[in-house]
Amino acid sequence: MPPTSILDLLTKLDKKDWKKIILKDVVDIQRGFSFDDKKYKKSGLPIIKVLNVQQGKINVENLVYFDPNDYPRDLSKFLLKPGEICITVSGASSGKIAINNINQDFYLSSTVCKLNAKENIVPKYLYHSLLYIHKEIKNLVRGGAVKGLPIKQLEQLKIPFPPINIQKKIAYLLDELRTKKEELKEDLLKEININEKKYEYYRNLLFSL
Repeated sequence: MPPTSILDLLTKLDKKDWKKIILKDVVDIQRGFSFDDKKYKKSGLPIIKVLNVQQGKINVENLVYFDPNDYPRDLSKFLLKPGEICITVSGASSGKIAINNINQDFYLSSTVCKLNAKENIVPKYLYHSLLYIHKEIKNLVRGGAVKGLPIKQLEQLKIPFPPINIQKKIAYLLDELRTKKEELKEDLLKEININEKKYEYYRNLLFSL
């Protein structure tokens, strides 16, 4: 049964069994595929590029697509399935993290890597752990005009590693908080939009002759 609140979990949490572990021990990192941009399509199978990794989620705006007939090899290992995690590794925006919360498969371009969670870690816990060390990840980004995230160094970063049952509880509660935050953000944007329309309406009434 999931804990009722973060405070409930914190009061019962015993961290003596926790340790820190390097990412390499809990994930296998798979770089995406080098799709030929001259073969991009307006429909077909979707490709995730750096610009589609936004605010911890997959952004499906400005997707590009490919025709599988253009690539005779098996590309299944480059799939990002629902619930799986990816990270950008090329360009100035290297180090952005996202989880696929969409009920759809995507293919990863070579500028994005998939973080395949091993059996000893809960994927959602891994996701929140990566957000926790996000500043450390961004500090690894190197390069001049062309920046990038070195995979070998990324693999050596450490995250807190509690027992699997605690991982599940933490992931559940942090998911709840993140969902609530997104709902509040949506409500706020709606309120801002309503007030903007009110402002324009009454301003136009006041100034019209």
